Amino acid sequence: MYSTSIGRVEPDEVFHASGLLNEDLVGLTVAWIGLFSLTTWCGHYEIIDERECLKTVWHYARMYEDSNNTITLDPHRIFHVGQTLFFWEGELTTEEEQLIKQKAILY
Repeated sequence: MYSTSIGRVEPDEVFHASGLLNEDLVGLTVAWIGLFSLTTWCGHYEIIDERECLKTVWHYARMYEDSNNTITLDPHRIFHVGQTLFFWEGELTTEEEQLIKQKAILY
């Protein structure tokens, strides 16, 4: 699950995230259901200043220009590209650690 404080989402909205692991490489996609957009991150696990981090590049695609989803974007304005650092906040629960280990084994 993924939540964000960026964009047109409500603070308590949570979206489904799908991803893959390959050693220290990570891929993650979030479909912003109801917002007609999608973000995909591709990155690498690193330690920066003694903190665990995912260093990623991202592609964001959206279909509409307005918040009512009525004005279709020009095809040249659909895609946006950038980079992000994700740092861990707090501690993982035992269940989260077990889930990560299970998923890592599957991939």
